[in-house]
Amino acid sequence: MYRNTNHLVTLAAVAKAGSFAGAARRLGMPTSTVTNHIAALEADVGLDLIQRTTRSIRLTDQGHLLAQEAQEMVDVLQASRARIVAQKDRPAGKLRISVPFTFASDLLAPVLVAFSATYPDVRLEVVADNAFVDLIAGGFDLAIRIGEMEDSSLTQRKLGGARQALVAAKSYLDRAGRPASVDDLAKHKIIALRPDMPLVLTGKGGSVAVVPKTQVSVNDPRTIAAMALHGGGIAALPLFLVDHVLKDARLEVVLPEQPPRPINISLVYYGHAAQNPLTRLFVDFVADNISF
Repeated sequence: MYRNTNHLVTLAAVAKAGSFAGAARRLGMPTSTVTNHIAALEADVGLDLIQRTTRSIRLTDQGHLLAQEAQEMVDVLQASRARIVAQKDRPAGKLRISVPFTFASDLLAPVLVAFSATYPDVRLEVVADNAFVDLIAGGFDLAIRIGEMEDSSLTQRKLGGARQALVAAKSYLDRAGRPASVDDLAKHKIIALRPDMPLVLTGKGGSVAVVPKTQVSVNDPRTIAAMALHGGGIAALPLFLVDHVLKDARLEVVLPEQPPRPINISLVYYGHAAQNPLTRLFVDFVADNISF
């Protein structure tokens, strides 16, 4: 009999996160506690379970075996807890969610208000970050992702494709000229999320991919929109972000017959999170209230 089964839970978290610090974030405890748990477990079984260096860790063969069995134990306990939660009249618990800044403020905020009013016993911890965070290392139950999926191990629930437009301020277009064709973009200042970011434009003749030279790149669409409003150049932006400034003519649509390809927006989570009924509850609620 192990002296403390919590140490097995910690080992499973270290194996999943790939680091003591990642396991600490996932478990909500200090890194020193994770270190102490692993040391106590190794003393308990009389074996080295993890080989440590100054920069990384590696599980021994025995560590891999015990971590796998510990994770199976954790999965059983999580499934049992999920069934208990599902049997309650009022869903209760906590969800930790990663979302991009722009999506959080422009589309998700009213949905969060509605969800919280409908399910008052569910606590939501929403972390806004434009980076693609590691869900397990960050202790997240699910995330909202904009763009194409790169991690095939994630379960994906598509919300749809958000329409985009090439936009620029009238002051900039009066000064630099209005592009009449895709080739004309090479003569203009482009503001994008990444340097020399590929741009796929769609039209009656099909899709065409171009890589306009990016003078300024910013990893926040709201900042890009602000720069475009100040006459900084042409930018591809989702319509939900710029619709209001298009209506009052502070921005103009460039090449309206060849808009950028819609961007995919999805809810994503790992398979084990699907065992938690709160995850499914939130995913279904967002999907029912946001569509493109």
